[in-house]
Amino acid sequence: MIEERASEIARSDGRPQSNDVDRTRASEELTGPTPEKPSTTEEPETDWYTPLGSSGEKAPTVRPEDEENVSEK
Repeated sequence: MIEERASEIARSDGRPQSNDVDRTRASEELTGPTPEKPSTTEEPETDWYTPLGSSGEKAPTVRPEDEENVSEK
């Protein structure tokens, strides 16, 4: 049945013979899609409700580039 459907798919696409893609498509049409394998590396779940921790170090102070102190204005 799969070969027959693959041949029909190939003819509808204008090709005289079916190929592996046609057979795969025919197989999926007749038996359903093949389940995908779950990935072996899972990403850790992100907890969006818990605030991120700090490194405990003070951020560097950045001064204005034009040597004027903004607080003096």
